Amino acid sequence: MVDNQTSADIRALFQPEYRHGTHVTGTIAAIDNSIDSVGVAAGHVEIYSRKSLGKSGGSLDDLAWSIMHATDGPDGILKTADDTEVIAMSLGGDISSSPSTIAMLQDAIDYSTSNGVTDLSGISMATPHVAAVIALLMTNGLSTTQAQNRIVATALDMGYPSTLQGAGLMLADAAI
Repeated sequence: MVDNQTSADIRALFQPEYRHGTHVTGTIAAIDNSIDSVGVAAGHVEIYSRKSLGKSGGSLDDLAWSIMHATDGPDGILKTADDTEVIAMSLGGDISSSPSTIAMLQDAIDYSTSNGVTDLSGISMATPHVAAVIALLMTNGLSTTQAQNRIVATALDMGYPSTLQGAGLMLADAAI
């Protein structure tokens, strides 16, 4: 007991508001603890986690700020050893907003991609898998563009239009 709090009260302090970001992070980098699943790139990547939106949502301003600051890495300084190379975001919803807000978000994405961060889109559960494979390919010396091209080149065409399947089903073992 700490200050008359039960252990359940204390555990509650460390629970995320929503567990989706934690789930995505685990898909990428969960270590083998002999209890549960292991992340796709466990032991090969560092996670720099940023919460962009809260339980009540947020604004595109919050999202743009988060993209730009994630690009600079934990030290907040661009072009240092800890700069982010892959940003995985799981987002949904309507972004129809004012042209200036859309432009601000596009500026943040452009800032990120012009500084070497991979720009792809996909569904919520595919995103961490692809981000992890890109990170693994980059640990093997490929650039973000080379890693992206490798994933596209080794993807399995499932016979659907690209608007429904993108490049196809990612075959992580073939890409790596």
